[in-house]
Amino acid sequence: MTVHTECPHMGDFDPGKAPDVYDPWPTLARARDEQPVFLLPQYGMWVVTRYADVREALRDIETFSSGAHINFPPVPEKYRDQLEEHPSAMQLNGMDPPRHTYLRRIAQKAFTPATAKAREPEFREIANRLVDEFIDRGVADLVDVFASKFPLYTASAMLGLDPDPETAAEMKQYATDAVVLSVDPVTDAQLDEAMVRAIRFDRFMRGVIEERRKNLGDDVVSLLIKARDDESDQALNDAELVSVVTQSLVGGIDTTGALIARMAYMLLSVPERWDRVCADPGTYAGTVVEETLRMHGPIRAVGRTTTRDVEVAGTTIPEGSFVLLHTGSASRDPSTFEAPERFEIERSAGELGQQLGLGRGTHFCLGAPFARVAGRVALETLTEMMPDLHLADPDGEIELNPSLFVVAIQQLDVAWGTPQPSAA
Repeated sequence: MTVHTECPHMGDFDPGKAPDVYDPWPTLARARDEQPVFLLPQYGMWVVTRYADVREALRDIETFSSGAHINFPPVPEKYRDQLEEHPSAMQLNGMDPPRHTYLRRIAQKAFTPATAKAREPEFREIANRLVDEFIDRGVADLVDVFASKFPLYTASAMLGLDPDPETAAEMKQYATDAVVLSVDPVTDAQLDEAMVRAIRFDRFMRGVIEERRKNLGDDVVSLLIKARDDESDQALNDAELVSVVTQSLVGGIDTTGALIARMAYMLLSVPERWDRVCADPGTYAGTVVEETLRMHGPIRAVGRTTTRDVEVAGTTIPEGSFVLLHTGSASRDPSTFEAPERFEIERSAGELGQQLGLGRGTHFCLGAPFARVAGRVALETLTEMMPDLHLADPDGEIELNPSLFVVAIQQLDVAWGTPQPSAA
């Protein structure tokens, strides 16, 4: 888009790259006070920062469309006879009504708090098993041995899958592909590799669906197959099933893994916090999940496209503009949260109920019930089995992936079973 000099902006601020990806919060706080809607000229997108404005935009799906902000590259011609469309291209969070309304109405029947709660014993067994695999080491990268693996296996269990290590690794890579293809430019070679994996994944998922139609169970795939639309009594076809199942897998792996790693870091970086949670995980674990989603939700922002000229906080955003609704900034707005820059494990349920880490309104995260249970079980397991866990280097820096949207700790070196180093 053409960028005019009079467009409001925040200087050289770039929340998708270092150093701003590490600490965008001071600039976003200043924006909320001085320029709550501004342009990122390097990306050609507008940023909305205040809680009230972000929440209203999430609700106003007619003005702020989801239908044009996820743009998967088309399947190259040489693969068209094997794959018409990338399995993740038809995402609920990239649709507008009425299509979104229909699919969401059916899909959410399988993603209820009760369904997630029923999986808790299985999730806990997975967490215990993973910790048992590395607990004798004394040191480890918590992302590698736990945070990245636990969501993969819980998502698989949720879908009624029991993947072997090779299939699990491919599923993890496919989930990463889906995120990258939706937000970042890729080379032809990277696209080829991703499409080959997508073809294998599409065939794998269709095979699972075919088998499950013959042997229905209580897993999410079976529940989706059995679900019917309340208004039309229609069921999801195979392509729709693949899409919904794929979205739950992709959305559940990387984001839940990022949540677990960030929870651990927020507690371990202040040992007194960790000790308090260890003393009573049943009381604090759920709050820590919500507070982490508020302050450091894996999804920092969501994209929308305006369908008309719209005024937000005194600034007119033109029709057809790409808009970054910065849910991370909104969830630190002092108009809604007391001492918003403080991580508080005793923050009230009323405040935490306002956080936007899982979205809001029509496009509220479909897998939120599972993410909450998985996050709580992961934290309870770590605190109960490894109460002496601590950062291997309390003064070390964490590494984040550069992204406007999904930001995660790449490595978290921890130790246990030895005296904790002094932070002095």
